Amino acid sequence: MSLTEAFDVMQENVNADPLQVEEARQRREMFQFAFGEEPDAETSVPTGSLARGSQIEPINDVDLLWVYDPSAHPDWGGPGGSAKAALEYTRDQVKRLLGTEEALIGLFGDAGRYMKWVRHTRLQHHAVKCFLDDPGEDGAFTVDVVPAFQREPNGFLIPETSSEDWIATDPAYLIERVLERHHGYGDGQFVGLLRVLKCWSKDNGRVIKGLTAEVLALSHLPDAERPVALARFFQAALEHIHDPILDPAGLCGEVQPGLDCDKAEALLQEAAELSARAVTAAQRGKEAEAQCLWQKLFGEVMPEPAGGCEGGSSGKTAAAAVPLGGRRRVRTVEEG
Repeated sequence: MSLTEAFDVMQENVNADPLQVEEARQRREMFQFAFGEEPDAETSVPTGSLARGSQIEPINDVDLLWVYDPSAHPDWGGPGGSAKAALEYTRDQVKRLLGTEEALIGLFGDAGRYMKWVRHTRLQHHAVKCFLDDPGEDGAFTVDVVPAFQREPNGFLIPETSSEDWIATDPAYLIERVLERHHGYGDGQFVGLLRVLKCWSKDNGRVIKGLTAEVLALSHLPDAERPVALARFFQAALEHIHDPILDPAGLCGEVQPGLDCDKAEALLQEAAELSARAVTAAQRGKEAEAQCLWQKLFGEVMPEPAGGCEGGSSGKTAAAAVPLGGRRRVRTVEEG
């Protein structure tokens, strides 16, 4: 197996099962379909990693803005009790539309079938968490619905329970930036590398959250062959980790308030050193050595070379990519 083939296997191991991705999208579309029929609905906006294409397993939730017509809710949008009132209203609307046996008929060509989709709802900081599985089940799938208004000149206003106010945000801007980078990337693998970085984040305790890694990648993941791009990213991220990592839309401040920069620096230092050594080894024709160094960095998602790695770089050998023959339950990683 060449180093390029090893990177292909790592990418397959990191990518979510396409069947899971499709089912998650259908569940999100179910909420969009239901809300679109409401008289106070303006539009719905998918957000989160699934909308950006950067999702990894497990897929436990999808995110969605329900954008309301402000003329239908003139008492929303300001400080006081309207933030919680909007969330309560949205929860009641979810229950009415999707939480009764008679809620939805004929969705996705299933004419005449009556379904109870939402089993339980829970108010969150900005969203109504809607459980499509038993809430007590490990990894129960949810659709996180955020009530919102369009904001001029850009973005949205969403409720925030801690401040009892509405705050400005623009998740659609991040989606546009990620897709712009992806389509402009030489080999069209930008979002694939985001998944690799998010997997690395998860395996290292999310000291640097997945969303933070994505935002860093917008500025610091160059258009280059995958090994070189990753090595340059880790070095650049190391150099900038003590700088404020801000919302690309310029509305929400820091992406990860409370980031432990010292721990993040230590992780990036190790990653920068290992990836630089791996690139140098490959340039010298020592692909097996390079592959072992990449495996030490990324763990079992990166396969060992045929002869194995001296000392067992990670102690594990990656399994082959999961075949698509069997349908697995939908799971998704929560965005930090």
